[in-house]
Amino acid sequence: MPAQDRSRERVARILDAAASEFAEHGVEAATIEAIAERARTSVGSIYQFFPNKRALYEAIGDQYLEEVRTLFAALVTEDAVKAPWRDVVRATIDAFASLHRTSVTFRAVWSNVVYSRRFFDAGQALNRELAERAETVFARLAKRKLPPAHRKLMATVVIETLSALLLLSQDRPRAQSDALVGEAKIIVERYLEPYFD
Repeated sequence: MPAQDRSRERVARILDAAASEFAEHGVEAATIEAIAERARTSVGSIYQFFPNKRALYEAIGDQYLEEVRTLFAALVTEDAVKAPWRDVVRATIDAFASLHRTSVTFRAVWSNVVYSRRFFDAGQALNRELAERAETVFARLAKRKLPPAHRKLMATVVIETLSALLLLSQDRPRAQSDALVGEAKIIVERYLEPYFD
C-alpha cells in the first residue's frame, strides 16, 4: 500500500471496483477501463499500482484472506473459549456464512479461483493457519487429554469440512444455503461431542 493517504484511498477504490467487476463479470471478461470508470480514476492510475489484472486479483485475494483472519481472531477469544462450546461453533459458522454472503471480495476471489494458483495456495495455507489456532482452542475445550497430533488432526478436519461446506453453500439459493449451513453445524457438533462433552 502507498504511504500517502490520498494514494491509499485511491488504491482502496481501485480494489473495491476491481472486486465488483471480477465478481460480476469474471476476471477474464473484466477490463481495466471498466475498473477505472467504476473507481473514478484513470487507467494510468491503476497501472501505477497494479501492472495487470492478475496483480489486482491477487491483491483482492490478500484482502479476503485478511478479512478471514480478522473475523476468526474476533470469534476465537478468551471470552469465547469460556462460553459453551456449541455456542462458539454455531456463532463461528454463522459469522463465516454471513461474511461469504455479504463480501464482494469473497465472491470476486472464489468465483475466479482458477485464475491464480498463488491465491489457491494462500487459501490452503490460511486453512492450515486457522487449524493451528483452532487446535489451541481445542486443547482448552477438550474434557479429556488429547495428544497434540490428535488435536491438530481434529482441527484440520473441522476447518477443511467447514471451508468446503461454506463454499458449496454460496452457490445455492438462500434456502438451500441456509440448510447446508445448518447441516455443517450438525456435522461439526457431532464430530466434536465425544471430545468436548
